[in-house]
Amino acid sequence: MFYPVRVFNKRGKFKKEIPSKTLSQSYWGKIFDPERKNIQITAPGLSKKDREKLGWELDNLNFSED
Repeated sequence: MFYPVRVFNKRGKFKKEIPSKTLSQSYWGKIFDPERKNIQITAPGLSKKDREKLGWELDNLNFSED
C-alpha cells in the first residue's frame, strides 16, 4: 500500500504532492522492467585474473528465473 507523498523545498514550503497511484505505477513498473532483470554477478575484491585462477567464470554465466 502506498500513501501520497508531499514534497517540500529546503525552507519547508510545500512544493508538490505525488499521488499514491503514481507511486504504485512507478514502483511496479520498475519491478517488472525487462531491462532490470539482467543481473551481473561479480565477486567483490577479486580481479578477473584471480577469478580465472580459481576457475570462476562468473561473468559468462547465464541464469534463468525458472
